Amino acid sequence: MKTFFAFILCIWLVNNAFSQTNPKPGPFPPGTTLIANIPYANDTLKKHLLDIYLPPVKRASYPLIVWIHGGAWMLNDKYADMGYMTQTLKAFADSGYAVASIDYRFSTTAVFPAQIQDCNQALECY
Repeated sequence: MKTFFAFILCIWLVNNAFSQTNPKPGPFPPGTTLIANIPYANDTLKKHLLDIYLPPVKRASYPLIVWIHGGAWMLNDKYADMGYMTQTLKAFADSGYAVASIDYRFSTTAVFPAQIQDCNQALECY
């Protein structure tokens, strides 16, 4: 039982160390437009929100890259992984791509395939 609680504590520490609760503009070049917390489902769940980062060069439309954070469907949020992927995110924006970072319900609260359905719903909504 001690091993189980140590494992849970380790997961919690890793989750809190790498996930962020606020947008981090650092990875994106100056002039990037952030449209935050867009609801993509017809509800009020915090996990049914997405952010869109538009590159500094303004156009009528942009090619889109969808950012689905890691976490084995069990942890992190739409800002996770951005901290160590700064060069990749900057390159996307510098190349004229918009980035949509989405949240989804965890497998600990919604039975699989709800997570994939959330991702699909985020894409279908806009």
